Amino acid sequence: MIPVAARVAAMAVLLAATGASADERECVPMDGWLNGPAYLAWIAEGKNYHAVVAPSSADGVSEISITRTRCLGKCPSYSATLRADGGIWYEGYCEVAHIGQRTGKIDPARFQRLARLAIEIGFVDLERGYADNWTDQAAVYTSVVRDARRKTVMDYGAAGPAKLWALEQMIDEVLAEATWAK
Repeated sequence: MIPVAARVAAMAVLLAATGASADERECVPMDGWLNGPAYLAWIAEGKNYHAVVAPSSADGVSEISITRTRCLGKCPSYSATLRADGGIWYEGYCEVAHIGQRTGKIDPARFQRLARLAIEIGFVDLERGYADNWTDQAAVYTSVVRDARRKTVMDYGAAGPAKLWALEQMIDEVLAEATWAK
């Protein structure tokens, strides 16, 4: 488990990066994250469905998604999907700088680095979910599509291994570098 001080520091950095105090942000309904692509994929794991897969030079990884849920406190809640071509879809739900949907771009090389990280940490071999033994924490659903197969991992209360936490943080860093459509 990741030390509480490290989790608190990481969340403080993420909140500070939004440029507004938590009290200034509006929220969508508390369950808005239930429509996030990574969460929906986690629920649908094992069912047959078709996905559009863009080509990737990152060892077959075509898409990486993240959904962060609300917690009892002031946790940022949003969903984002990054594609190998550099395209991004984002929807902010609560405690983030941008509420609602938007699209953007990143350098495809940044996606490739994320894809390599997912492969190197053995993302496909991680457990389907990790949870601590307390309530009212945020969950992070991370999803990677490789060779047209989706693997999704739930990390409730930052209970997952440090390598999963590192991937979650790197996705957030790449999202912070995005150029957003107006």
